[in-house]
Amino acid sequence: MTKIKSIDNFRDIGGAANSAGRTVKKGLIYRSGNLAGLTEADGALLRDEYGIKRIIDLRTKQETIESPDIIPDGIEYLHMPVFDERTLGITHETKTNPETAAKSGKTGEEIRGTIPDIAGIYPRMINEDGRRENIAAVVAKILESTSKGEGVLYHCTAGKDRTGAVTAVLYKMLGVPEDTIVKEYLLTNRVAKPLARKYSTLALVFKHDRALAKSISDAFLAKKEYIRAFLDALNRKYETGRELMEKGMNIPPDTDMDYFFE
Repeated sequence: MTKIKSIDNFRDIGGAANSAGRTVKKGLIYRSGNLAGLTEADGALLRDEYGIKRIIDLRTKQETIESPDIIPDGIEYLHMPVFDERTLGITHETKTNPETAAKSGKTGEEIRGTIPDIAGIYPRMINEDGRRENIAAVVAKILESTSKGEGVLYHCTAGKDRTGAVTAVLYKMLGVPEDTIVKEYLLTNRVAKPLARKYSTLALVFKHDRALAKSISDAFLAKKEYIRAFLDALNRKYETGRELMEKGMNIPPDTDMDYFFE
């Protein structure tokens, strides 16, 4: 159970076993939602107890302006967006925020048109020009931190889509089975389900539109088919975790990966 209370979806990705029986090291790599509400006490915990030396923000520039991270003293902040502002919906920016939309004068059909096909977004993160390279740059910074034994935290807005994709890449590189990757991804629903209920209810109250309510709920939930779409895209391009590491993430073949394991 995490001691961090002011960050949603915060968790250690360590503890997973790979297909060779090795365990990903705990207390080194963390994922979460944004840090806009980070308290001073939790910031001290991140730095002093969790050993986090670097925070990687995967959000768009607009998201960071609207909800800037609170960065504790002594922790490096890197802004490394996976997508840009042209990617609608996934960013949860003010202009696409479901609460704002539900209370606006837009019709349910107009709002549904702004909600992306979430399952379709996942393969784009590995197939679309520039997105794979962005993830590779993030992975390189995570490797840099872990090679020095320094804790690193990466996050997006809710810690679901972009953060889930980065986690899946790390796990695949380390030989973690896909069933484990899916189960870890679905842990996000501990936070996502209440949000999905909240915003889908707003759609019903203000728009009386069940189709819109379902679309909003589906956008917020961590669903198996979303991460499966990403894993399937990885598997079509790279036959093994080693190939993903070397060809997909541009990591030299002689890179020592032992520091990832207990």
